[in-house]
Amino acid sequence: MKTLSIVLVAVLLVGAGVVQAQNARIGPHAGYVIGPELEAEGESVELDDAFSYGVQLTHQANEALGIEISGNRFSTEYDELPDSDFSITSVAATIRLGGSPDQTTFIYGGGGVSYNFIELEVFNVDLDPDDDIGYHFCGGVELALSDTVDFFAEYRQSYVTFDVPGFIEDVEIDYEGGMLRAGVSFAL
Repeated sequence: MKTLSIVLVAVLLVGAGVVQAQNARIGPHAGYVIGPELEAEGESVELDDAFSYGVQLTHQANEALGIEISGNRFSTEYDELPDSDFSITSVAATIRLGGSPDQTTFIYGGGGVSYNFIELEVFNVDLDPDDDIGYHFCGGVELALSDTVDFFAEYRQSYVTFDVPGFIEDVEIDYEGGMLRAGVSFAL
């Protein structure tokens, strides 16, 4: 809960300047993480799919360029290993490039970077992984429902490499996962 609070405060503070600009929107989103996978030293583990949630602050700079600051969290398990848990809470900055075929639709693709707060437990033991920077690519569509409310749906592919302290040496773990997410944004 402490990490989620930090993320929400960070999203709001980083986005405070965007609020002063026109075309700023904020809102919640929910998602479904598909095929999350961890890989270390040539071995990979597929984790269970999981639900995610978060908040985003967007600004449409012009007809083709949008900027997004978001916070997102998900937690999943590995069924083959009892008492295991893997969670990521991310604060991300995304550049979106796209176009509008009509007055109410914006179709975009983009990418960005994220700072990831990582939690990893195996057999109820916290492995204390390092938080780290990752990157992502996305594509989606945003629909204006009214002058003040937008709906969006997006697919986002995320990657992050982090270290887990070991007894002899640290272990480097790669995370990769896709996420389908949808939400609403309200004009500020």
